[in-house]
Amino acid sequence: MATRPHQSPQHPPAVCGRSPSPLRQGKMSTDWALRLDKKPVDRTVEDIEIIYSRLCTLKVFNRLPPALIQQICRCSQYEDLDKEVTLFRQGDLGINWYAVLSGSLEVQVRETSNNKEAVTICKLGPGAMFGESVLDDTPHQATVVTKETCELIRIEQPDIRYLWEVSCRKCSRMICIVSTQALSYKELRLIRSISTK
Repeated sequence: MATRPHQSPQHPPAVCGRSPSPLRQGKMSTDWALRLDKKPVDRTVEDIEIIYSRLCTLKVFNRLPPALIQQICRCSQYEDLDKEVTLFRQGDLGINWYAVLSGSLEVQVRETSNNKEAVTICKLGPGAMFGESVLDDTPHQATVVTKETCELIRIEQPDIRYLWEVSCRKCSRMICIVSTQALSYKELRLIRSISTK
């Protein structure tokens, strides 16, 4: 598996944005989340099996091949973030890919030529995936901010690239471009008009 880089200043350690989540409050099984919260190198075979059994039941992963879900169990990390945490900003280079387990996030774009205020173009909820710019080292086209406490799965760039390559692009269902997943035609036109100004 790909080696993991040091923590980037663009994405602070998960502890900074943590708050009690439904998983930690006992509304859902905490065992799998605690195992997913371990560093990937510290996970046991039992940890992987328990994480796998839970991920298979989640909307975000229900169409992926079992072998790919097992690889995700080995390299993904659990994020429990407070409201108003910025995951990345428009123009930042992508370093992580995300899948939303619970909560909601806003996708915002800013007109770069006039530095006007950001416009929310869509909301992402459970089952959404984003951060596809990690595959081609392009800047993010939008800013993503949590609008409530959110639980996410995060996969770092070297690992998602490894999964992409090894899976012979079977990840195409997983690496969804936000515009094709959550935006209406009108919102796509707005993005295009802002980016061409």
